[in-house]
Amino acid sequence: MRWLVVGGGSAGCVVAANLAAGFPDDQVLVVEAGAELGGASLVNAGVVVGSSAGYRHRLPLEPADPIGALGQAVLAADPRAATVRLARRGGVRVSAAEAYLGVPPGNVEVRLATAVARIEFDDRRAVGVHTADGTHLAADRVVLCAGAVATPTLLLRSGVTDVPGVGEGLQDHAGASLAVRLVPGAVVPGAPQVAVTVEAPDHQVVVLEHTPDDPGLAGLLAGHLTPLGEGRVTLPDPDGPPLVTLDRSASATDLVALRAAADDAFALARHPAVRDIADDVFVDAHGTTLDTLTAGGSEAVDAWLRNAPSAYHHAAGTCRLGTVTDDIGRVWLYTRLAVCDASLFAGVPRRNPYLSVIDLAERLSSAWVQGLRRERR
Repeated sequence: MRWLVVGGGSAGCVVAANLAAGFPDDQVLVVEAGAELGGASLVNAGVVVGSSAGYRHRLPLEPADPIGALGQAVLAADPRAATVRLARRGGVRVSAAEAYLGVPPGNVEVRLATAVARIEFDDRRAVGVHTADGTHLAADRVVLCAGAVATPTLLLRSGVTDVPGVGEGLQDHAGASLAVRLVPGAVVPGAPQVAVTVEAPDHQVVVLEHTPDDPGLAGLLAGHLTPLGEGRVTLPDPDGPPLVTLDRSASATDLVALRAAADDAFALARHPAVRDIADDVFVDAHGTTLDTLTAGGSEAVDAWLRNAPSAYHHAAGTCRLGTVTDDIGRVWLYTRLAVCDASLFAGVPRRNPYLSVIDLAERLSSAWVQGLRRERR
């Protein structure tokens, strides 16, 4: 049997590794549009907030070290602040691809730089995919691990329009960031990008120790983690790109909650411990200072929150379990077609979703292996 996993991100790597181990006589083909496996785990901060107990994963986790100047200041300023754990080994990031497919099993094939255009069906049975260059890749089972935007897009483009809920229910954590210009000498060499967060029941402030292009520019990311507002992924043109709509200000409750997170970030930015290591604090790329923004009052701050570029990339909820799929990710009304990524969540998870995605992939792929083993007996 040949499995075809569409997407080599965090979920796809887990699925491919577990299917290959569970069915050593089967072939597993991973098709990834990018140049590397690992998806977001290649570029995210690898942050694990709180306990990992109850999560299935193979990621090596270690405490963040060293802690940058801004993180140290926030730890001194707020009793809720705490250090995080990171997906690292010996201070070096470990992606999902390295943790699960570092040495690919002999029955796993990976094709990079290969975008999938459509799923091919025989009646309602998935039998493979067509790539963007017109190549047909045959398969006995297809698993979509392309993410909360690309997965519903592929379903819609492939004619899966008779399953209610495809593309609906899009959510993301709402966030807005402050840029903190560090004083000379405050940069801590080797500090991970994120080492400290401040956690509240429905929001957080993430301390960004540096930015990729400017080690002297740190930041405070204020995030609302329990949004009510929803968007959608639609496909106006079957051959065109998806239309993604997500109005962060659609819910008045969400705006109030985001304002609470921003107020926490404002208070931290003005704390003496932070002021001691900060030249100034800015709210946009134009150099508008925090003091200038807040001098305009609540209306100015709310307008900034509504219009600030999205600071999180945690899209989820567009192919929800129990709505678009059954309880183990198999798409309703179709056979040999499954989904395994953040699109299955009932909205965006309450905290950074890295472990949640890997845990989901562990659980679903294990369920598929166990179920099919019983069928093959």
